[in-house]
Amino acid sequence: MTKYTERKERSLWAKSAAPQDAQTAAADTTVIDLPVLGLREKPGSSEVAPEVQQRAVQTSREDSPLKSEAQSWRKAPERPWIGPLKTALKALLWIVLFPFLGVLPFIVVLRVSVVAYKGNTLAGWESLGIGVTAAVFLVCLGIAAFMWTFGIRRRFFMPLLNVCLTAMLCYSGYALFHLATTNAKTAEVRSYYTSLHPFLRVAVKNLTLIDEDLVVTDTHRTKKDYYDMGMRVRQQSLHFRQPTGFVHAVDVRTNGRSKLTNLLVEVYFVLMGFETIRHTGTADHLHVSLPFINIDT
Repeated sequence: MTKYTERKERSLWAKSAAPQDAQTAAADTTVIDLPVLGLREKPGSSEVAPEVQQRAVQTSREDSPLKSEAQSWRKAPERPWIGPLKTALKALLWIVLFPFLGVLPFIVVLRVSVVAYKGNTLAGWESLGIGVTAAVFLVCLGIAAFMWTFGIRRRFFMPLLNVCLTAMLCYSGYALFHLATTNAKTAEVRSYYTSLHPFLRVAVKNLTLIDEDLVVTDTHRTKKDYYDMGMRVRQQSLHFRQPTGFVHAVDVRTNGRSKLTNLLVEVYFVLMGFETIRHTGTADHLHVSLPFINIDT
């Protein structure tokens, strides 16, 4: 009797002896038909090749219903609340970061523009174009991260980008042409706000969003102003209109404010690329300036 026949008879006996374990017995003793596996018996022999027997046993064990049932037991229980919880946490994170992310593009515009302008090779508008390009690139990255976080389709990228650019344009116009009365020492100072260089105006407006008590004490000056204050006229003063058509200096109040606040304000302007000097002449104030760069020389 061949091993193949003996194994088959043993399988039939097991099925008849233990009908309650019919599925288990069939799974452990089923022999895969040779043509299905594409394997053949050795020529001139009625026995099944050892590798065929091993393959048959392995296949029967893999298809065992007991194994599949055990795998189902090991599966983690379904938690339908996990998905909504993750979405809520992501939304909360974006809400917390939104104020910072909203101001970040304007900080990038300012910093990149000032650095490019102080490189002595580019005019103001050319430097501003580089800063705007960097900010738009940053906005694109932010939109892509937002869409990836919430699984938003790519076809919504351009509408979201248009919304962000429109908001940036509106804020830029607001920052360039408006200074609140509470942020200006006098009405005259407020009227000269638009004479400031655009870089300085955006820098001041960004700071007023965080420091509502910031007060601009002086912007544009003339020789008569120096005479009235009893000061010597400085021909190189950046408070005069420069060849660019703008005033390149602004004074910020420091009296009545804590040392920490004044330090943080000064650090902010330095990080943006401006030059700062603490003046104690007519009154204690922080002098912030943007050097005039003559690219023609």
